Amino acid sequence: RTYENVYALFGEYEFECEPRVTTADGYSYFQCSYDFTGDRVYWVTFRFSGDRDILDRILLHVVDSG
Repeated sequence: RTYENVYALFGEYEFECEPRVTTADGYSYFQCSYDFTGDRVYWVTFRFSGDRDILDRILLHVVDSG
């Protein structure tokens, strides 16, 4: 999957994309976060890398409000 594929499915839930980062060894990536419930308590971040913006990592977040 690519960023375009993920955006086509979940674009309406995207709330933040970070600028692209390139590490010293040439690894290039950016991350976008999606909130499927709209409460900013649970959200998912997808990391896309390389020239074709391939999905290579999924990170889950939970905000502990207590």
